[in-house]
Amino acid sequence: MRKIFFLLFFLGLFFGVCFSSYAEWASVLPPDVSSNWSLRAVHLTSSNEGWAVGVDDSEILTVNGVLLHYTNGTWESVIPPDVSLSWWLNSVYFVSTTEGWAVGQDFFNRKGIILNYSDGSWKSVNLPEVGSWWGLLKVHFPSPTEGWAVGSIDLIDFSRAVLLHYSNGSWELITLPEVSSNWSLNDVYFPSSDEGWAVGWDFLKSLNYKGVLLHYTNGSWEAVPSPDVSASWYPLSLHFTSPMEGWAVGADWTNKKGLLLHYANGVWESVAPPSVSSDWWLRSVHFSSPTEGWAVGKDNSNIRGVLLHYSNGSWKLVSSPEVSDRWELYHVHFISPSEGWAVGDDNFNSEGVLLSYSSLLDLTGQWTSLVQTCINTPKRNKCFIRGSFTIQNTGSQKVSSSAVKFYLSDDNTYDEKDTLLKEGKTGNIGVGQNKVINFGYSFPFGETASGKYIIAAIDADNVIIESNEANNHIAYGPIP
Repeated sequence: MRKIFFLLFFLGLFFGVCFSSYAEWASVLPPDVSSNWSLRAVHLTSSNEGWAVGVDDSEILTVNGVLLHYTNGTWESVIPPDVSLSWWLNSVYFVSTTEGWAVGQDFFNRKGIILNYSDGSWKSVNLPEVGSWWGLLKVHFPSPTEGWAVGSIDLIDFSRAVLLHYSNGSWELITLPEVSSNWSLNDVYFPSSDEGWAVGWDFLKSLNYKGVLLHYTNGSWEAVPSPDVSASWYPLSLHFTSPMEGWAVGADWTNKKGLLLHYANGVWESVAPPSVSSDWWLRSVHFSSPTEGWAVGKDNSNIRGVLLHYSNGSWKLVSSPEVSDRWELYHVHFISPSEGWAVGDDNFNSEGVLLSYSSLLDLTGQWTSLVQTCINTPKRNKCFIRGSFTIQNTGSQKVSSSAVKFYLSDDNTYDEKDTLLKEGKTGNIGVGQNKVINFGYSFPFGETASGKYIIAAIDADNVIIESNEANNHIAYGPIP
């Protein structure tokens, strides 16, 4: 099925058939690894360099870690180091193209593992004594010399969370605040070296999950009150764009839908997710800028991956590429707003999923003229404003028609307080082509645009995913 999709895609490019004018995710054919394997995480250091990790469970009695290397536009399987008879990897993070870290579980020896990539090879590193049966789920480095990894002791009952700190060339176990007798940490992220967050779950005797939020500041960790989401919920991933703003995603188990938590102004709040299906959840979130982000997970109702896009202050469901009859996503990572990767598990073909995102679209514009004319009438002044606005397709793909709206504003920045004057459609715009929109508006008696601004909003309803969403609002003024 995947080969048929690629054949149709390339035939479309050859004959000029446009399947969709929007930027799309494409399913990339994975390398040969084994008869049964999957991916759990991905991290790119540049457009041409990156790594993905996962699980190879093709053997009956053993499990091995998976390492994929991306270079020169190709993913290749790398032979992992000899760790134990049964182990796998859950997370990967690179501080540069030449040094990185991966964490997971040594199931045979009932302990966590950390691999370090340096000098062109992966090696297992020594870890502190933690417990009788423990593992690691996520790793993050705010700087090349300092990092954090989280997980839990006793993978069956999640009796206690685990947090390891890397500094001065070694890992040490960190004492955590008391949360409960049965809890785990799922992810950790530091927007700066001296401030960070960790998220997890508190597994109560009533079999209900409650989200756990830990905050690191002034050299210590403390539990932070969680927002009221539902009777059973938990976060699995988090990402911060600055110390002041971040997001966490996971599962609202009670309502069988994805969880979205937003941190701003020192407070975590639950955000209503878009409609996906009757049963779905999220596993990973990543923001390429404060205003642009992605979250991925699984649609249990339709047994396929979920892709959510955040732009212009809201989350929307994005159509996913054709992968197979049964597949899901575990992790997403973006290099820039226009380039990213998502990985997961193709349950139908028993192999990893690699999705590539590359935005080929970009619309912008400029005012070529704008004049206000006012005349005296027996009643009072009557003002008209007319102008010409040119929309430009600066991307490398044809763009379908979308809305363009014109607003009256007190300043040169668009916001919700601005007054809508007129709206229309751009029409289809070819690569390198322009579309001229004639703008005209008659103000009510006594009203004028003098001293104010006219703002043109391109793709005003945000239906087109562009490589640059910041150049869609073009202001003219102040109007004389």
